[in-house]
Amino acid sequence: MKRITALFLAGMLTLSVTACDKKKTDTEPLPEEVTEETVESTEPVYIEAADEDFVDIDFNISIIDDEPPVKMNVADLSGVDFGERLTPCKTESEYRDRYGYTARFGDPEMQAEYERLYEVFCNTPSAGHIESVAFIDDKFYFAVNYDDFCSRHDSSLFSFDPKSGEYKELDRRSGIEYNGCYAGLISCGGRLFFYDRPERMHEDDPENSTVYVLDPKTAEISEFIKVDYSIYWMEDTANGLYVSGSVANAETEENSWRFAYYDPETGLKLDYSEEPKYARFWGTCDGVPVEVSGGIDWSNGEETDEPVTIKTQYYTIKTDFKRVDNVLAWKDRLSVLVDENAAPLASEKRLYTYELNTMERTKMNLNGFGGNYVKAGEGFFALVESSDYSAGMNGYYQSQVQIYYFMPKIGTAFRMEKVNAYRTGIVQAGDMMYIISSQKAQQEDPHYSIGMYSNEGRADKLYWFETQEYNVE
Repeated sequence: MKRITALFLAGMLTLSVTACDKKKTDTEPLPEEVTEETVESTEPVYIEAADEDFVDIDFNISIIDDEPPVKMNVADLSGVDFGERLTPCKTESEYRDRYGYTARFGDPEMQAEYERLYEVFCNTPSAGHIESVAFIDDKFYFAVNYDDFCSRHDSSLFSFDPKSGEYKELDRRSGIEYNGCYAGLISCGGRLFFYDRPERMHEDDPENSTVYVLDPKTAEISEFIKVDYSIYWMEDTANGLYVSGSVANAETEENSWRFAYYDPETGLKLDYSEEPKYARFWGTCDGVPVEVSGGIDWSNGEETDEPVTIKTQYYTIKTDFKRVDNVLAWKDRLSVLVDENAAPLASEKRLYTYELNTMERTKMNLNGFGGNYVKAGEGFFALVESSDYSAGMNGYYQSQVQIYYFMPKIGTAFRMEKVNAYRTGIVQAGDMMYIISSQKAQQEDPHYSIGMYSNEGRADKLYWFETQEYNVE
């Protein structure tokens, strides 16, 4: 039975009006005619429903090469040079010893060659590569990482104007005590936010994190808030700046999770919660985080007896799924990616889309389309990666990323750009999303010869997309 509150209320209202009509007599004077303007509410009625309340429909995906309902822009970054630095952890004995090995298969010659290459590596500066991106007022902000050893001890923040091609260093953070690369870099309320979570070298070291804010007009960076737990995620929401993290309990080996909303202008805490288990939020619906409960217990990685329930400010859908891979929510529609096999080499990815206006649930086969999806407009982007091992050098391989734009309402995927990239990042900010693609610098590098892997790669292109109106009727 459909659990839709609106229908119940409408029925009760009809009964009450009928009962009142029966009490009227023929001698009662007729009321004066009053003409009132009827104002129809555009807000949807809150819906609570389950899988059995929807009619299932199988859809086949149509892949087309037509013009998609998005505008694509591209900026050439191949000439941008962030310089080179010798990160401080390469010269700090504690870190060098932590990553160094004392034996190589018991072979003295291999051991000697390893030590030689390790010494070369620890004395070789690294070129900066883009780690994350944010966007404010027609400018991009790059978190550039120079640490190819630990990935967290030497970084800079750059601004980039795609119209003029101008880029400028705004801030640098370097030192053993630093533990990040402008982590969580996002825009919120017209300002830029990132956090620093100091590395805990010993179990009794206190947990704390600091959130910083940058004013794009003055490039001034200041402390925004400081908390007594380790931050792991921040997000721009309609409720304010969302901050979440945890405090580790050494005795029980469990995490006590925290999350709060802050006013991005004043830093005032708007809401706060302490949960014994992870309170999952999966993307946003009109700026409000989507709450997912049941399924996997993220505090220990085990399945629970409760099926997955997805809640937004417009509806709650109780599914029969025990685990989901992705959730994309709109005001009147919900798409859920499910792997119905969940075996590493034999996945069966299906996209279930719940249409709240028609109470239909479509099912589409998305095998081969991965799970890296970002909601944009009335659809979502999918980045499908493949690897070309023949294009690599010194152990590197070249990735190719095919970009698709899916519109689940009509079962259509628009085939877009194909990007040759060593690494590709995808970020979303409101109705805009952007992609950084980068090629691996073709140079002799001792990383792979000594078993160390870095994310070093020089950016060559910046793609960004803006959604457009599209008639799906």
